Amino acid sequence: MNAMLTAEVREVMATLTAHPPQEVASSSLLSGALSKSLCYIHRCVREAPIGVRVRARILVLRASKDAPSQYIATMSCIFAAQKNGVPVDSCVLWNDSGFLQQASDITGGVYIRVPEPAGLLQFMLWTFLPDTLQREHLS
Repeated sequence: MNAMLTAEVREVMATLTAHPPQEVASSSLLSGALSKSLCYIHRCVREAPIGVRVRARILVLRASKDAPSQYIATMSCIFAAQKNGVPVDSCVLWNDSGFLQQASDITGGVYIRVPEPAGLLQFMLWTFLPDTLQREHLS
């Protein structure tokens, strides 16, 4: 699983390095990704053995701009994550994202904007690797 995730992130970073965000025409599917993540978390919680507490969180790595047409769907997912106690951590490349700032603020997650992709690994290791309980001690 880790090797597959690493390969996917490398592929995305190679594409972004070859084609800066000004040249990439894409529409964001953030609301679909959030809802799919929340469904998976709900299934893991439901299937967990009795007495085992699942501590889930969502990490969004984003290099595209916000899609205003998806505002309602995205905010619905954010409120669902808040209700279920699932923090949404956001790592945004280049452009700030109002959606993800709100998501991180409402759910108690972390929002970080990475100005250069070269520092992405360092930002992710120091900011997103510790779980929510350990972050309180690192602050």
